[in-house]
Amino acid sequence: MTAPTWTAVFASTKDQAEGLAESLGLVDYVAYGVDKGSSQFEGARAGRTLIESGTQVPIDLAELIYATTVVLYGGRVLWVSAKDLGLEGWLLP
Repeated sequence: MTAPTWTAVFASTKDQAEGLAESLGLVDYVAYGVDKGSSQFEGARAGRTLIESGTQVPIDLAELIYATTVVLYGGRVLWVSAKDLGLEGWLLP
């Protein structure tokens, strides 16, 4: 039996990661801010990692994310963005 994994969501700050996850409609995830360093992610069981587009990820954290998500759990690391377009411009005259 393998241990369950989760989706890790990274952004510049944890609050931004929470916002991204909410915008994407995620339910089971753990949010991380790159401003807190790599120690927060050690021991994580991330089967999928989403990184907000434009986030400056330090090399040590990037290596840890790759090793954990891809090497250990066979998952994927994705650079993503979510932009709320609202209703403006979508309604026909």
